[in-house]
Amino acid sequence: MFVWKLKLRHPKLTAAAAAAAVMIAASAAAVNYELTERETPDEAYSVSDSSADEGKTFLRSLGLEAQKLEDSRQVVIPEEFDSVYEDYNSLQEISGFDLSGYRGKTVEKLTYRLRGAGAEYAVLLLSRGRVIGGHLGNMDGGKAMPLSKRRTNGEIG
Repeated sequence: MFVWKLKLRHPKLTAAAAAAAVMIAASAAAVNYELTERETPDEAYSVSDSSADEGKTFLRSLGLEAQKLEDSRQVVIPEEFDSVYEDYNSLQEISGFDLSGYRGKTVEKLTYRLRGAGAEYAVLLLSRGRVIGGHLGNMDGGKAMPLSKRRTNGEIG
């Protein structure tokens, strides 16, 4: 058996060094937490894969009817948000999403044509099979609308 015996000549200095080591370790853990990709909240929507049927199922949960998948592509969320992307992220926050944790990440963008929804198309942004954002819009170039459940009167909001 091997035993170490430590004689402390300066107990206050040793305690200060130990406290500093704990603070450094805690700071490193906090930085690591901030740098990791944030997951969406527990109540966030989940899609098992990027198939057209899965996206249609998600949109149906919002009371929206997707006719077909128009486009599927990989896009990169910008590392730095300009004013346009800040506004877009504000739109996401209305729907309970936040893209700031996905800066610099590649995500999947699915675009669906909608039927009778007050909007002509829906865009879903997915990361690791989870919906992390999206919006509704019209082909006339109008303003994007937040993803939200359709009211019983057929309006979105």
